[in-house]
This record gives sequence, structure tokens and C-alpha cells, in this order.
Amino acid sequence: MAVATPAALAIETTARVLFLPPDLNAFRLELEPALTPVAWGLLVLAAASVPLGFAAKRSVTKRLVEKVNAYGGSEEKLAEARFEAVFVAASIPQIPALLATVALTAGSSALPVLLAVGLSVVAVLVIAHEKHSAP
Repeated sequence: MAVATPAALAIETTARVLFLPPDLNAFRLELEPALTPVAWGLLVLAAASVPLGFAAKRSVTKRLVEKVNAYGGSEEKLAEARFEAVFVAASIPQIPALLATVALTAGSSALPVLLAVGLSVVAVLVIAHEKHSAP
């Protein structure tokens, strides 16, 4: 889960270096002044989405655990429900970071993108390891 955004960054960068013609670098340089503020905005959005990830984890965990308990589910089903909630919640801060990697591919400065990717990794790890007081 935590490696999804860095993996996307690596794949996009590798694909850009290997497959895009060098002529596109001039075009990317022209787009940098326009796309770098977008990347900074996506970093801010990624940071703002971290509390949403925590809230989503609690909400989805509660809903899924209640559903499993209503059907008399086993501990294994409860664990699956909790994992699914983490998976959903951890996706929230990754979405802006993934969009930031696209901005880098199109010509944005690297700094805000790298910060957004790093933030998303930390957010995923923290969300995944948050102790839940859910049922």
C-alpha cells in the first residue's frame, strides 16, 4: 500500500526518460511555471486529506465490522473487514500525490512532487498503524 505512489513516480519517470522524445523536454520546461503551483496545491491537498483518511478508516471500519457482526462473522472476517477499511482509507492521501506525479511527468518542478509522495507514504503508514477502538 505505502509503495504505490513511489512506484507510480518511478514508473512514470522511467517511461518518460525511456520513451518520450527529447524534444518534449523543451515543452516540459515551458509548462514548468504553470504546473509547479499545481503540484504545490496537490501537496497541500494531500496534507489536507490525511485527516479525511483517519475519519474514513474509523467510519468504514465501524460500518464493515457491524455488517460482519450482523451476519455472525468469524474473527477472520472481522480482520478482513478491518484490512479493507485500512485499504480504502489509505487511498485517500495517495490520490493527490498520484496526481502530483502526473504533474511532474508533464513538467512540474520535482520538489513539491517528492514532498507529496513522501507525505503520502507517511500518511499510509500512520493510517495503517493507527490503533482502532472500533468494535
